[in-house]
Amino acid sequence: EFQFPDSVPMHKRQTSGPKFECHSACGNTILQSQSNADYCDDSTWNGLFEDCMDCALEFEIWQYYSPQVKPAAEACGLDPTPKPVG
Repeated sequence: EFQFPDSVPMHKRQTSGPKFECHSACGNTILQSQSNADYCDDSTWNGLFEDCMDCALEFEIWQYYSPQVKPAAEACGLDPTPKPVG
């Protein structure tokens, strides 16, 4: 079950809706990279990573997840640059 990292302030936490889904995608990108040695080849992980890249800047949460998402993505040869807003 997804849980917010301690670094995410309470006022930024959502329990449903698009912002929660974005937090979930980014958080689960981290969790799966830590628990699955073959995560780079895992379609679920890749989908979560892409979802995170699509929404992290829109919902202003990249700062909380980037320290762990970046190295996980780079280990797979992926570019951890979120999609620009607008």
